[in-house]
Amino acid sequence: MPLPSIGLPALWDIPVAAGVPALLGQSASTGIKASASTILATALDEYTITNAASQWGIFTASNQPVLTSSHVRALEMRREEIVTDAPIEEGGFMSYNKVTRPAQIRLQIICDGSSFSYGDATAVTDVLAGLGLGVTSSGLSVRAAFTKALDSLVADLNQYHVATPEKTYLNMNVVGYPSGAIVSGSAVGTFWISTADNNVTVPGATGATWKSLFDGYATQDWANSWFVKNLGGAAGVLGATMDSTTGQPTFQDGSGNWHQMQVYGQCPKFSDFVSGWGQNGYIEIPTSGNWKLVVQWVQFQGVTGTGGNNGAGRYETADIFVTWPFGMGNLLSIPGLAVEDVGGVGMQEQVWKMADPTATSGSFRLACNASGITMTGSAWIIGSIAA
Repeated sequence: MPLPSIGLPALWDIPVAAGVPALLGQSASTGIKASASTILATALDEYTITNAASQWGIFTASNQPVLTSSHVRALEMRREEIVTDAPIEEGGFMSYNKVTRPAQIRLQIICDGSSFSYGDATAVTDVLAGLGLGVTSSGLSVRAAFTKALDSLVADLNQYHVATPEKTYLNMNVVGYPSGAIVSGSAVGTFWISTADNNVTVPGATGATWKSLFDGYATQDWANSWFVKNLGGAAGVLGATMDSTTGQPTFQDGSGNWHQMQVYGQCPKFSDFVSGWGQNGYIEIPTSGNWKLVVQWVQFQGVTGTGGNNGAGRYETADIFVTWPFGMGNLLSIPGLAVEDVGGVGMQEQVWKMADPTATSGSFRLACNASGITMTGSAWIIGSIAA
């Protein structure tokens, strides 16, 4: 029966009491307080992030932020002092000067869109976007600006200060991405990883020292060697399962038809026929439909009688009834008959089938030009069964 429609109250009856926080549904005034509390908490959270970002990043000589982040993954500082050597007499060397080489800083910072800008209400904007009210979060624009600023820093020749909570490194120039740096590509969903230090090449460009972040995980050649290509449409493979009746793997094409595969080792081989020589047997051959072709072979014997055939000197056996080795659903044909030689000259051995064979049995006769002769005949029988 249909479920009754239960309406929801405009305001939830949630008591205002000690220990119960201000919730949106308690009352209009309490809801306003709850909303204000949420926005204030978000603003404080973003203020904390911004405060952390002011201690990490790249700044101009006038202390203006160029690239900052509250999330720092790693900081690596390289300094090297070179001592100059000069050759002296008797093959010796003398160290006479020590030179400081330019320091190198490798800073790995993460931009997740965290931001707070006084006066532009981005905290309120982020809250409204989280409530699904159709406002775009500031995080997307922050990440876009971050990437653009980083690209500009790599390209210019200006000097900047690199700030950390412990020390500020003065007069540094951004020379490129370090080996292992990861950047997003111009196309959505593409990412590149740097394969060289001080990398200023453009990801994806010819000769660039970048490679796809997913390189080596899955390539077209690898997929072709492990999977069957789906051509789509009626020719494609939409599904696969194991048939519950036969236990054989079965595939569904784009038209919804199922096709059963024959397991390796169960397909007909020439040896299957040879191994049955001298005895009755059969073999099943799968088809593209829901049925199988059955090929059977039988041998039979009879003794020729004493009465000649219409005075022509032909002696026949009585009807020889044979049950097929495998009962079929339909008899299609008996295409082949053979008779073995009985010896002697001019015996004119002969075999034929009698009328009305069925899907399960049939009868034959043998004949030659002598009576009391044991004769052997054989026949091929072809029929079908449901798959």
